[in-house]
Amino acid sequence: MAEVDWKMEAVMQYLKSPAYTYPVMNFIDDNCAVFDQEEESKHEFNAIHQKFVELVFGLLEAFLQEIGVSSEEFAAACDTAVKAGGDRAFVFQQIMAVDDFPTF
Repeated sequence: MAEVDWKMEAVMQYLKSPAYTYPVMNFIDDNCAVFDQEEESKHEFNAIHQKFVELVFGLLEAFLQEIGVSSEEFAAACDTAVKAGGDRAFVFQQIMAVDDFPTF
């Protein structure tokens, strides 16, 4: 369990860090005007969402590589965290919400 804890704790801290929040907030600032238009363009919305997903998962993947954790190891840590519940499960839920267009 300690193995899972440090991985999830590291990702929790990363998601709060400027290394993650700045690129995400810049993306949001750069693209929010599209969503203020009166005429809805679902194709354009989907394209922006896909770019957002690529950004977030790219940042996360780079961070995991930096700390020496493979995608498979992180997926296993997420699975354990979800089963245990609490703050660690929230990390997984937050990451998975990125891929959900209505949440976006």
